[in-house]
Amino acid sequence: PDSVFDVTGWTGRRHAVRAAGRLDAWLTHRSRFGFSEFHSDVYYMKDMQALLLLAHHAGSNTTFADGGGANSNDDDDDDDSNDDEAPATYYQSIGQDLARRAEMVLDILFLDLALHTKLTDGADPMFGSTHGRSYPKDKVAPGRQDTFEVAAILFGDGYGHSPSLSPTKTNFTYRPVWGGNGAFLVASDYVLPDVIREIARDASPMVDRERMGVPISIEPPPSAVAASPLLPYGLSYSDLDLWWGMNAMTAWPLLPSTINTANEHDLWDGQFRSLGLGTSSAALSFLKGIGSTGAEAYKGLLFQIYLTAWPVFNMAVLNQANTYTYRTEHYMLSTVQDYNPGLRSNQIHTWQATLSGTAIVFTTHPARFAVDEDDSSVLPNKFD
Repeated sequence: PDSVFDVTGWTGRRHAVRAAGRLDAWLTHRSRFGFSEFHSDVYYMKDMQALLLLAHHAGSNTTFADGGGANSNDDDDDDDSNDDEAPATYYQSIGQDLARRAEMVLDILFLDLALHTKLTDGADPMFGSTHGRSYPKDKVAPGRQDTFEVAAILFGDGYGHSPSLSPTKTNFTYRPVWGGNGAFLVASDYVLPDVIREIARDASPMVDRERMGVPISIEPPPSAVAASPLLPYGLSYSDLDLWWGMNAMTAWPLLPSTINTANEHDLWDGQFRSLGLGTSSAALSFLKGIGSTGAEAYKGLLFQIYLTAWPVFNMAVLNQANTYTYRTEHYMLSTVQDYNPGLRSNQIHTWQATLSGTAIVFTTHPARFAVDEDDSSVLPNKFD
């Protein structure tokens, strides 16, 4: 905690406390709104790994030990005015609260997994729902889903089928696609509530309706100067951490702020490098001009571009989703309703019928066919 980082000149403790404020906001959003990448058989495991690490390490006695550093409200890189001494117990309480809340969000994540996992006698557990993010490798078989290993451990007999359906253990060879998720889980102190396990194993007919995420307007307003729609839940357009986490950085109410932030922090040569704008292109010069004198003229031209290209700009936005799932002992049907109509929405798995782990039905609108029919890494392809 007392080590000093060369770039910022801050101690590890001060970085930890600064991060605590952002973690607090992220955990609050997940508790209130769920996950923007709803029911994802890929990114739920990314969330799980981070939450397990947070639950284990944030509550330790060393993370914030010995006091010192910024207080929990310090989120200003350049302001040292809050870098006051405080008792070690103050900082430890921050970490312990984050650890407790991380476990609570894990409960939410695993409840969602339990509600949408089909345990079928003689087949592997299938996370057979609609997905806000999914890839070809995960869609075609449960054993290839990133969530498979965790579902087998949490809901099955350790590795394999539900003991309520089949007492026989299933042996299988570890697959790198799981990314060590099972190891993260069994090495942690997290304990799954029994009621969540029983929900996954319950074979009686069930309907699950969920609303995930928060809504963001992506259709063009009447004019470039029209007021942005009021946001629900007391949210603000200035909360870029929230909106960028939804891939909503190019929605019109946020686009000027996104460009100004990219200019301020030189993201065109960083996180936005993949846009391929280079350092001297006309497009980059135009974008930098939006934050300069005479920005209204630039903004007007940007609006004209948006009128034409908004479906392309926003094809990856993870907007609010309303999902419906019907599960019985024999099959499961799941869909996201009226989601981003008219947009490409790449990586969205809109609906699926799961009869077993080896009998599934879904449709997709292929952006293109893979160059190699066996190469699912070419994206987008016929399954994406």
